[in-house]
Amino acid sequence: MSPLFDHEHLSVYQAAIGFVAWLEGIQRGITRRASARDHLRRAAAVKWYEMRRISQGKAAELCGVSRAQFMGILGDYRVSILQDDPGSLAAEVGS
Repeated sequence: MSPLFDHEHLSVYQAAIGFVAWLEGIQRGITRRASARDHLRRAAAVKWYEMRRISQGKAAELCGVSRAQFMGILGDYRVSILQDDPGSLAAEVGS
């Protein structure tokens, strides 16, 4: 058995170390759930934007990011930042 230092004899110190270890496990679980929730929220916002149900601004708000950051997210999902089809863009530029 390894020798114990004086501070390791204190049950309060040992209990505190046990508490910190227990708390780290809980924190990892919370972080994983929050991460999954954020991914689902982003995927939903991207899909709703792609379906033209919400604007870029609203989608960015749902994701908790700026509009510029949301455009980066759209790129991650390979969704165009433009909601108009090429025909309507050409008509708008021509008018």
